[in-house]
Amino acid sequence: MKSHDPAPDARGVRVVGAWVLHVVLEDGRAGPFDVAPLLAHPAYEALRDPAYFAQASIVHGVVTWPGGEDLAPEKVAAGL
Repeated sequence: MKSHDPAPDARGVRVVGAWVLHVVLEDGRAGPFDVAPLLAHPAYEALRDPAYFAQASIVHGVVTWPGGEDLAPEKVAAGL
């Protein structure tokens, strides 16, 4: 059985469009990550508010919002 390397931590995040983040990973990859497809899920309902969405930050290498919403590092890495 082959082990999988953990997804790289996020090192930077900023809003660059309507529900689009620019994410920088510790391995040097960077680019846009579109959160819009996730907004239909109840767990991400609060992110539909642009002012709240703009509060994205990095906590322990994970893109996070004040209410506890976050993006799985492997999902972000795969989306860049």
